[in-house]
Amino acid sequence: MTGLRAILCGVDGGGTGTRALVLAGGEARGRGESGPGNPLAAGEEGVRVAVVEAVGEAAREAGIETRAIDVLGFGLAGAEALGPRREGFARSLGEVLGCPRTWIGSDLGAALAGAFGGGPGILLAAGTGSSALGFDGGRVLRAGGWGPALGDEGSARDLLRASARALLALHDGFEQGDLEEPGFLPEGAGIPSWSGAFLESLGLRDPSGLPGRFRQDVPAEALRAALEVLARACSSGEPLARALLDRSVRALASLAEVLRRGLGEGIPIRLHGGMFRLLPGLRSGIEARLGCRFLGPTGGEEAARGAALCAAAHHRFPAGESYLPLCEALEAAFEVRDRRAR
Repeated sequence: MTGLRAILCGVDGGGTGTRALVLAGGEARGRGESGPGNPLAAGEEGVRVAVVEAVGEAAREAGIETRAIDVLGFGLAGAEALGPRREGFARSLGEVLGCPRTWIGSDLGAALAGAFGGGPGILLAAGTGSSALGFDGGRVLRAGGWGPALGDEGSARDLLRASARALLALHDGFEQGDLEEPGFLPEGAGIPSWSGAFLESLGLRDPSGLPGRFRQDVPAEALRAALEVLARACSSGEPLARALLDRSVRALASLAEVLRRGLGEGIPIRLHGGMFRLLPGLRSGIEARLGCRFLGPTGGEEAARGAALCAAAHHRFPAGESYLPLCEALEAAFEVRDRRAR
């Protein structure tokens, strides 16, 4: 099909899973899910398998074959690491599925497109990692997103590391003021009541096992279980859990503030990622710190929808017309990063 009746498909590939969404006439017609879609985590062949499975499932639910899809967009975590090979990789995925028209961008860029309908906005993301991406109608700016070694402040990984450090400090007998990081331990903090459940969620019995546990990435299931322990402790008002949550609030608020300074304070902000669902106190804390109210949090399909409509814009389909300025700004930002990486 062509024009407004085109069949679009968007893919949201992350470190823990891949989602595909088939759109026709602006409405969702089919959905599919599969394994990890981050080329850094799953490898390019792993992404290829996940994409074929997810898109195939979405197409079957829509009652079509994959070759009937007019444009196919990919929003992949780790897409930046592919460098100039990105477009060739996207084309190779399209060839496997019989879809010659493709587009590729980051998962956050696709989510930004889906969250604001291609218009101006700032997306503050906190899941396994953290970052913020914003668009003012002409420019795209990013803050954070530098990965676990040098960034991801306020993310799930960062919160778990801070929690582990706090438990180890208390295990060693440290008190408030003994550590360099301000506010790391609240006044009078002792071993918290949630420490046993936290350690158990990570498969441990004693804090001394924490250094070994964090030498490698904590699996997604354990990460979520540990965050749920902290969420319950925060809701009960436990001082150390609250101090750790406030630390994440400060870090994430800083990401949003950097983009507000660069793009304008009137630009709307939406929250994106599992951290905001598991820890509702994050939203209220960041809003209070920035002195503004956010739009509602994103759901589960913004990134896949945004990828589909950016693909439509890239190939000049009318369905993606309003997404074209953002699509071009995202592509220009990728080209700048590629030149700097050479």
